[in-house]
Amino acid sequence: MFIAVLPFSGYSYVEALPSQRQEDFIRAIANAFAYLGGVPACGLIDNLKSGVKRANRYEPAFTELLEQLSLHYGCTFMVLRV
Repeated sequence: MFIAVLPFSGYSYVEALPSQRQEDFIRAIANAFAYLGGVPACGLIDNLKSGVKRANRYEPAFTELLEQLSLHYGCTFMVLRV
């Protein structure tokens, strides 16, 4: 289950994913941006292996596909606490 929430506006997006593979995770993020009609400046993601190679509070290592997604949309991603 993929859930994207914009807390100050109250908008949310929910999508059932067939798996936790990287392709499904990235596609769900892109679908959420399309549904919401825009891209937030910063996105917080859970420490899912599909998006985060190494969890660290100050300098996390993201997967290459997530890095490319952030460059494409012009946003940044941060991880939640471990």
